[in-house]
Amino acid sequence: MALIKGGVVDYAAEGLTGRQYDALAAAGFPVLHGETPSILRLAMAIDKEPFTDARVRQAMLYAIPHDRILKTALAGRGKRQICLYNAEDPTCISNYDKYKLDLAKAKELLKEAGKPSFSFDFWYSTALPYNNDIAIIIADSLKSIGVTATLKPTPALQLLDAFRARINGTDQNMTGMLLNEGVIWLNDPSTLTNLALVTKTASAGVTNWARYSDPEVDELHLKYRNSSDVAGRKAAYKTIQEKAAAAAATANPLILIGRTIVVSPKITGVTFSQDPYARYVYLRPK
Repeated sequence: MALIKGGVVDYAAEGLTGRQYDALAAAGFPVLHGETPSILRLAMAIDKEPFTDARVRQAMLYAIPHDRILKTALAGRGKRQICLYNAEDPTCISNYDKYKLDLAKAKELLKEAGKPSFSFDFWYSTALPYNNDIAIIIADSLKSIGVTATLKPTPALQLLDAFRARINGTDQNMTGMLLNEGVIWLNDPSTLTNLALVTKTASAGVTNWARYSDPEVDELHLKYRNSSDVAGRKAAYKTIQEKAAAAAATANPLILIGRTIVVSPKITGVTFSQDPYARYVYLRPK
């Protein structure tokens, strides 16, 4: 913030919390937000306790305080994401809308599963400062249903190593729940499905940290990912979305983070594109 206010930095993104953006806006710096498809997601390690039971995983989603996250951690910038894929994807059925904050429902599901209380590790990267705020808010909400989330803030590269080791099966120690954010540039279901929902193989499931595996999902994706049968393809990815939401295991969408930036008052004409890069075109002194 000091570098921005001192004029040393003319453009900043991702390195600030919602509160810091608000402070800079109050000081006269343009703060801009665009609904680019950067989505905050939650995954649970379904091969390890306590998340082997789908009812427990569903309970976690019913305990997510989306409004508090948006208001407190993100200062109102962003919105709840209710589709597994990008919001503009024509295959979207927006079926994660059912996972509104409902602590009574969450407690009921945990009781049914025979796990009224437990603790687990909650992993997230320290590279994005608002991740810590979001994790604290989620952990606080989970306390209300008798669940303890042990926060595991981890440097990005170290987290990536552990992330890959779990996916590749070379290290079994990383379990619990993972909070992460990513951008899929295309408004199409094939990329995310191939990355996070399909069973891990040499060419698929390369970000399937949850170790989710469903033969029907694999079969439908393989058959329709590049199909020109529009109706059949839409029906296939509808089924995939329904199964993913019921499993509540991998790539669960929470918040459309979008992109928020702050610029020097001397810079005008800032626009947003879907890719996560800053590009300067035709800059002239004001």
